[in-house]
Amino acid sequence: MNVTNCGRKSLERQSGKPSPDIIELCRFMKHQKHWTNSTKLSVREFPDTGRGLYSRQIIREDSEIIDLPFDALISLKSISDDEKFMNILREISIKGELKWKMQTLLTIFLLWNWHLGDKSPWKDYLRSLPTCLSHPHFCSVDELVAIPVVSERVIDSVNQSEVKEVQKAFQDTQCPCCAQKFFPDLFPKRKFIEYYLTCNSRTVYLPPDNVRMMLRGSEALKILSNEPNMALAPFLDLINHSDSTKTMCSLARKGSGFFYTLKTSSRFKRGEQIFINYGPHCNMKLLIEYGFFIKGNSNELIEITLKDVEELVKNLKKMKRNLQIPSNKFRYIRDHNLNQKMFIDASGFSHNLEMVLYFLLVDENIYENNYHQVVFGTIPEENCLTEYKILLINLILDNYRSSLRNLQSLEGLTNCGEIVKEFLNCRIDFMSE
Repeated sequence: MNVTNCGRKSLERQSGKPSPDIIELCRFMKHQKHWTNSTKLSVREFPDTGRGLYSRQIIREDSEIIDLPFDALISLKSISDDEKFMNILREISIKGELKWKMQTLLTIFLLWNWHLGDKSPWKDYLRSLPTCLSHPHFCSVDELVAIPVVSERVIDSVNQSEVKEVQKAFQDTQCPCCAQKFFPDLFPKRKFIEYYLTCNSRTVYLPPDNVRMMLRGSEALKILSNEPNMALAPFLDLINHSDSTKTMCSLARKGSGFFYTLKTSSRFKRGEQIFINYGPHCNMKLLIEYGFFIKGNSNELIEITLKDVEELVKNLKKMKRNLQIPSNKFRYIRDHNLNQKMFIDASGFSHNLEMVLYFLLVDENIYENNYHQVVFGTIPEENCLTEYKILLINLILDNYRSSLRNLQSLEGLTNCGEIVKEFLNCRIDFMSE
């Protein structure tokens, strides 16, 4: 498929054979979770992506890649079935009516099983997870300071208030097996973030109605604040992402149990790496949430924030332009969500971005009762924005080039820093075309 997932290769083993941890995971899935591996999947290292999956048989278009028993997934049902873990949640709930988001519950469940070590029923899965994540969250402090075009997105991707909420809930709770306090003794903040990102990047979507039906009346459903639509999928999560394939999933009863099935729109030769599609993500989203990016990504786009537009306005004023913009125009943009879906992709500027530029820089209406017909009408002439578009692209390019220069000036970049450096170069090339 000629796909390069930049950021994964350097963190994986360079030999072609699967590691002992992966071999143990395969045994665990076969003997304890009763996975039959009907599509003959195997693991090996690939030159471009590092660890990935292939089949020892042909995978045809619109056919099944993998079929996992539902009990092989780490889902809300896994949490509900773990009585010791549920007892901990009950103890915390006594202190207050706490409800948890699905991703947070999975994160805490992983932390609990990590603490159990060899006693964890999921130990073989935990050992198969990457020991070093390539997300920019794990850049050094100096690197994060150097790359504001990336670090601003890093801050937004992990809900810090949620981290504090979990710490507060668990700080006075003792572990039933060792009597130590969960926070900060057993669940370090860094480990929480690692597993939070693991859940964010390695979970699969589940139809929530099916899960609710299976857990009807259970205590686990009552402590959930959103839908039970996420699960970790051991072995399946070894499949890498491609923007050039389509993937279909289902959760359905087969015989006496439920199975999670993944199908692909693509054909894969015997021995060829199998890819699935994580979603139509641009490289910034892939980098922040998954720790890699794809050169030549067909879904690439540069998101533009209102802060970027405000910076453009400041630059125009410095150029001694007679630019008078009523302050209520910015408020109007926010109130009507016009600052959403502002981006530049291979086909040009998005409609919302063009409209915001026109509304602020060309339209001369100063009365708010006239704003609606302007922003929800049509732009009279597209060429009236040409100069501003060029200036905005140059502004964004300058910001990326500045971050790249800052990063290159540092000595001894971390592996995550090296990946961000490649990403910045890739983005600069995309915008320069």
